[in-house]
Amino acid sequence: MAMRRYLLCALAVGLFFSLSYAQLEIEEAILYRYGATVIAKSVAYVKKGKNFLGFLPKDVDKGSVAIAPNCEVASIIGIDWGDPKETPVYKELKSQLGTLESQRASLEERAKFYAKLIDSLARAYGNNRYLNYLLYERKFKELHSKELALRQKVSLITTKIDKISKKLREMEDKVAMYVWATAEDQCEMTVSFNTSKAHWEPVYLLIYNKGKATLELMAKVSQSTGVDWKDVNVALSSSQPTRFLELPEVKPFNVYVITRTSRMLMMAPGARVPSKGMLKSIERRSSGYSFNISTPISLTSGREEVFSLKEFKWRKVEPERICVPSYKEGVYVKISLTAPSLPLPNGKLKIVEGNSYIGEVDLSEVLSGGKLTVPLGIDPEIEVKRKVVDKRVEKTWSGNYKLTFTYRITLFNSKDVPVSVKLMEPLPVSKDDRVTVKIREIKPRPDKVDKLGIAHWNINLKPQQKVEITYTFTVQYPENTIVNID
Repeated sequence: MAMRRYLLCALAVGLFFSLSYAQLEIEEAILYRYGATVIAKSVAYVKKGKNFLGFLPKDVDKGSVAIAPNCEVASIIGIDWGDPKETPVYKELKSQLGTLESQRASLEERAKFYAKLIDSLARAYGNNRYLNYLLYERKFKELHSKELALRQKVSLITTKIDKISKKLREMEDKVAMYVWATAEDQCEMTVSFNTSKAHWEPVYLLIYNKGKATLELMAKVSQSTGVDWKDVNVALSSSQPTRFLELPEVKPFNVYVITRTSRMLMMAPGARVPSKGMLKSIERRSSGYSFNISTPISLTSGREEVFSLKEFKWRKVEPERICVPSYKEGVYVKISLTAPSLPLPNGKLKIVEGNSYIGEVDLSEVLSGGKLTVPLGIDPEIEVKRKVVDKRVEKTWSGNYKLTFTYRITLFNSKDVPVSVKLMEPLPVSKDDRVTVKIREIKPRPDKVDKLGIAHWNINLKPQQKVEITYTFTVQYPENTIVNID
């Protein structure tokens, strides 16, 4: 009797692994920034009427679902939706789960029985030292072996129960899809639908090292559709998922007398017979840029991975050093690259110089006018100081006040190599007719002063060299007023 129960249990577990239904297998996916169009295929034997086809994610956009059937005789004339718990496959698995749980409970009771026998035998031997030891040892091993075998079977069944329970939970988080067929047939179904449970995000890695720059475009792919992807062809797009834009059409229900034919196909009112070759494939159009991941990907539901798409290289890159002491006492470093002709979707740009991670910025912040202007942070080996070295206030014979300022800017190159620095300093400019501003002295003279009053110097610093820039200006303003010097 016990052996028969084990056979029934094994048969139930076998059914779980051999259970067959029209399972939709994902073959292709077009990923967008905030969703995806998924294309799945299934071979299904349909009967006339309503047929269970498979499961789709619960969040599926039902207005986007399209079916391209390839049948010899039948036509697919409609789609229907249902509760996953009412599907035959769910009910079958639920039945198997109940059988396995009953079998596990029975095995656990038997294992407990043998454990009690072992405990009783041990107590009997402990109370009676004259009990034959060989008889005790042989009986102990026999009972222990039976208990261990039962425990192993319980463990095996528990593993299978967990798998079925997981499968049931996955089904409960989906929606059941049915199709209406006009006849009994074997059909190959291609199903296309939109979901928000899969998307992609562009990620960039820029590495600058000794005059060479490499920009790698990567795609961070995420999917939580509830179905593990295996060898799925993935395309990436900047556009949005599209829906069917057909509107329902009302057709008159006309009755005709059909003669001179040996066969008449009865169809529902308003139903159309697809033309030959119609719906053989689903065509998708997208605007904007698109990329393809070179090889099919496998991705477990609920996870994300990063895949490399493109790589761009620049062989000779000269860093540019900019110093604005009035803003911050430091030398900023940047590199300017000719942007690739390929459209670059906005995303996070991670920046590495040599082996040091600098930080990240949005690509849109550094991409403009066909140029990539990438910041590399502050050069710590160039010291910058800006301070007021003289400030005087005096009253003129006309009763006005005159301020005199002298600023000194110091740059020191502690590197072992020469560098060039573009230094910019805003000189005071009067915005009031009552205020007179005069630049008295600048040493060394700037290379240019632009219309906004900003002085520009191109300074070449040798290793361990210090350079000083000083300038003096006066501001004259009427008494009983306050001058604002920005």
